[in-house]
This record gives sequence, structure tokens and C-alpha cells, in this order.
Amino acid sequence: MLFGITLCIAGLSVAIKGAEISSAERDDTRRPFYNIAHMVNGIVQINQFLDKGANAIEFDIEFDANGTAQHTHHGFPCDCGRKCFHKENVTEYLDHIRQVTTPGDPLFREQLVLLALDLKLQRIDSQNSHTAGVDVAKKLLDHYWQRGKSKARAYLLLNLPLLEDYEFVRGFKETLKDEGYEQYNDVTGINFTGNEDLKKTREVYEKLSVSSHIWQSDGITSCLPWGTKRLTEILKLRNDPDYNYVTKVYPWTIIRYSIIRRSLRLDVDGIQTNLPDRVIEVLKEEEFASKFRLATYEDDPWKKFIRI
Repeated sequence: MLFGITLCIAGLSVAIKGAEISSAERDDTRRPFYNIAHMVNGIVQINQFLDKGANAIEFDIEFDANGTAQHTHHGFPCDCGRKCFHKENVTEYLDHIRQVTTPGDPLFREQLVLLALDLKLQRIDSQNSHTAGVDVAKKLLDHYWQRGKSKARAYLLLNLPLLEDYEFVRGFKETLKDEGYEQYNDVTGINFTGNEDLKKTREVYEKLSVSSHIWQSDGITSCLPWGTKRLTEILKLRNDPDYNYVTKVYPWTIIRYSIIRRSLRLDVDGIQTNLPDRVIEVLKEEEFASKFRLATYEDDPWKKFIRI
């Protein structure tokens, strides 16, 4: 009898502890933060950047002239201090990253919650953007999502270089619909990365009938200086609860401690960097530790986080 009572008390204690943890998580006022490792094009690089603290990776997708995705490859020129030669077959890369983001797989890395696909559409005729969208959707269906069989769980961000490439989005979404897998729109977002006019960017989204799952980045290669005027404008839109065309905001490509701190003081949602370990260092500083935490899979990347 006494043993049974002891077990009940122990169980109650565990339940209370669990409730306290859940309550603490609900009351966490820190911004979920995406530490995005830049130009992770080699399979061998994935764990290297995750080991440095990244919870998101960006990789480049290179197309042939007809809009068929070929390789994960940046090409020359690339950022200062980086090597541009890493290159993988796109489907082999997707097969591997599926394992890295699948719970229970021996290669699974829980911290990796976001995959940003840097679509090198500026290197092909914009008339082939729609074809490229169809091709990327089919490759993701076959090699990442495996048409519903895969348990891979990362969120995907489609990074388009220019507004003129908007037909990629139409081709991508039409393919998901035609193939019967529109549910994958729920885990996919869009970001135009070319630092173009924000009003025109909104007009393109309206043309596409897209009003959610929208990120907006701002920046330039780490080799060059970049101001904060446009970034500040974007953050004002993000902080407007009635504006639907910016959900998350991040600058690229940041490596200097001073610029990392400047970005965090502006209250960005993430940073794209060549040095994710340096971002982790700064996030741990007293000024920022109480304001930011690394995003997890439970954080909704398509939901605004507006400080009260």
C-alpha cells in the first residue's frame, strides 16, 4: 500500500514538473531565431555547419538553360573567405537532407528546422522560371517528401533572386496541386532576395494570390558594406499586425561581430552567415540572451512574432 502511494506521489511530481515546463515554454518571451548557415552546398558541409550552431541551412540550386535543377552549386564569385567549388547532384543532396531532417533516422539532427533553397534563376531566361518551378516541385516530391511516405519535417523557404522570376512560384504551386500534394504548401514559404522595391514586391504577391508564408531578406555579399535603411523599413512592415506580406525578416550575409549585434538590436528574426558559431557567441551575450532563443520545429516560421 505504501509502495503504491509512493508511486502515485512520484507520478504526480513528474506531472507537475511537466506542467511547469510547458508553462515556462508558453511564457517564453524570447524571439525564435534562425541562425542560417550560408552556401551549404556540399553534403560534407551539412554537419560541419550544424556543429557550429546553425539551425537552418541555405544551399544553392543551379539550373540548366531549360530550367531543370542540376546541382547544389554557387559558383564564382562567392563570399570573401569562402570556397565556391562544393557541388552535389540536386537529387542526391535532397535524398541526404531528407535523412538529416527525419526523426529516427541515424543521420537525424533535431536542430535543423529550416532549409532555404537559393534558386539561381538569374542565370536562366525568365521565360523558363515556370518550368523551373515545376521541376523543383517534382524533385522535392520525389526525393524529399517522397509523395507522402517521407517523415522528413523541415520547413522550406524558396529564395527567388528577382521579382521577374515570380512564375517560378506559380509553376511550383500548380505542380503541387496537379500532383495532389497541396498540403506541402503548409511547410513552404517564399522570399524575394534581390533587395527590390517593397511596394512592387507586394504587388507581385498579390498577382500570385499569395498573402502568407512570406519572409523578406535584405543584404549583400559579406565582402561589401550594407546599410540598414531598407531593413528598417521591412521590420516596420513585419511589426504591423495588419500587414500580411512580411512574416519573418533576416539580413545577409553577416560575419562581423558589430553587424551581428547591430542586427539583433534591430530585432531581426534571423541572420544568414558564413560563421554561425560567431552568431551563437553573440546570442549568449547578456544583452541578447533574454531576448532571443534558437527556433525549434515547434515554432511556426509563418507566424509573426511581435513584441508587446
